[in-house]
Amino acid sequence: MRKNQAGKLLLERLIQKEKNTPLNGKVAIIIIFIVLLPLALISGVLFSVIQKNTIESEEYFRITSLTNVKDNVDSLLRDYEQSIDTIYNYPELLKMSSQEGVLSASMDEDNRIQMILARVRASRGYVGAFSLIFPDQSSLVSISGYGNFEEFIRENERQMVDFVEEMNTPKQSIVWEANPNIRKSQGKAAYFISGRKAIRNIYHQNDLIGLGVMHVSTLSFEDVTSLHQNNTQEMLAILDGSSQLVWYNQETELDLSLLDSKLLSGLQENEPMKLLEYEDHTGSYCYLYETSEYSDWVFVNIIPKDMIYTQVTVFKIYFGIVVFFLCLFALFCGIMINRQMVRPIQAMIVVMDHIDELDKIGQQLSTDRSDEIGGLYRAFGQMSERINFLIGQLKEAYSQDKEKEIKLIQSQLNPHFIYNTLESISWVAYDKDLPEVSKALTCLSSILRYSIKDSGEYVTFEEEFHQLKQYLYIQHFRFEEKFSVSYHIDASLLQFKTIKFIFQPFVENALLHAFQNQLDDCRIDLAMKEQDGDILIAVRDNGCGIPPEMMEQIMGKDSRGIGIKNINKTLKLRFGEEYHLWIESKVGIGTCVYLRVPKVR
Repeated sequence: MRKNQAGKLLLERLIQKEKNTPLNGKVAIIIIFIVLLPLALISGVLFSVIQKNTIESEEYFRITSLTNVKDNVDSLLRDYEQSIDTIYNYPELLKMSSQEGVLSASMDEDNRIQMILARVRASRGYVGAFSLIFPDQSSLVSISGYGNFEEFIRENERQMVDFVEEMNTPKQSIVWEANPNIRKSQGKAAYFISGRKAIRNIYHQNDLIGLGVMHVSTLSFEDVTSLHQNNTQEMLAILDGSSQLVWYNQETELDLSLLDSKLLSGLQENEPMKLLEYEDHTGSYCYLYETSEYSDWVFVNIIPKDMIYTQVTVFKIYFGIVVFFLCLFALFCGIMINRQMVRPIQAMIVVMDHIDELDKIGQQLSTDRSDEIGGLYRAFGQMSERINFLIGQLKEAYSQDKEKEIKLIQSQLNPHFIYNTLESISWVAYDKDLPEVSKALTCLSSILRYSIKDSGEYVTFEEEFHQLKQYLYIQHFRFEEKFSVSYHIDASLLQFKTIKFIFQPFVENALLHAFQNQLDDCRIDLAMKEQDGDILIAVRDNGCGIPPEMMEQIMGKDSRGIGIKNINKTLKLRFGEEYHLWIESKVGIGTCVYLRVPKVR
């Protein structure tokens, strides 16, 4: 009882040392460097990518909208240009000489021209006036109810010099510009725009007739749907080629001061169709601009910067909340891992480190958990019991080895006694003039010493052949001159190593079995050569041969041939499955045993 209580107290005290900190240092490092830090990096990269994609999507949307506005306005202006071109539907006007002008025209011709101009003016809505300016600075005007007669006349007279200069230039395209002088509306936007295009006599060498000037009310822009789809917090403005304000969305909450000369002059210095930032005393803005290739008008879209980054700001808040809760979750997971996995494993490590102390008092770890940790505890307990069992066996084996060592020391006297006895007999035979007997005894003694001496795993082929010749001398002494042995040995291979007694079993089998019914001309050939980087050994005899059924028995698993079986097994174990022996035999002709061994130094 006291022993178990002491064991429990010691175990609790040792484990408690590892529980003083709320979170293990390694677990904290894992959470920081493997969970939180990668999470922060991934979150930062992800947020940057999403922010970039969001801004690019917003920019693409704004660019698409602005391009749509430009295309729609260009389409509207082209329709009015086609109205100007309807003047070519009246050949009587086009056949007039450019030198005659309106001053030389008769009253009837003047009336006809007025009717033509009225038809041209009436071909499209919102046309305030259509004027035909002749090279002699005379003009005819057709005016609708959209404008004041005197204002159109004054505007034509004010620009007459420019009109004459413009019609005499080789430029053929139409010119669109704002006319802020005609009935100014609220703000700076023009109430009328004018389109000017040279009219030529296509029936007479394309001579100049005059300049067609069409004054169109900006109310026509009300028919362009895309101009009225902007948010009131934005400003969409159209400027002509002279940076005069043509139109802007008057519902905007932004001040027209944003369209000051500094901004307008700086537009051309920046890349078009690119969301650019602009800042003044009223706040930060982003703007886009695009220039029409048809009219040279500039389309400007000014957006408060907060609107562009609204989605980014919302996502940033949402993303911060998600990352915060992910960090809390990672911290909670770390605490649970520390409590459910790390601490039990630390307790096991403590027990393993102090197993010698706990073993003395008989205390082991125990748990009622059914998960992997519980399995680990139970496996550790079984391992401890197994170690204790093996330690007991080791102690017992150690005591038995001591006894065997004593017996081995005692038994070493017997071989020395045999060696000394054989040498004594050999000297007696030599004294009695029996040299053959003396040499046979010497050979036998050498074989006995070679068989039991500790020379390592391998011996050289040279040593093997020396012992084989000792064995063959004894067999010659026994069988007299009944057999002969020939050697075909590559001398360069003799220094390589092999296992002991690799030749003797096959020579012995030939002497005992192959020549048992043969009285003379018994030959044994031993060959050794290099083949494919290995050593090939052949032991051949001209004996009676081996019948097929006996060959299967010899090479089978149940073979009783200990020598052949042991050598074949040893070759495979030592050098690999590709090194083994095989036998070729024909009844009445002889047998050849082949062995393949590696070059071992």
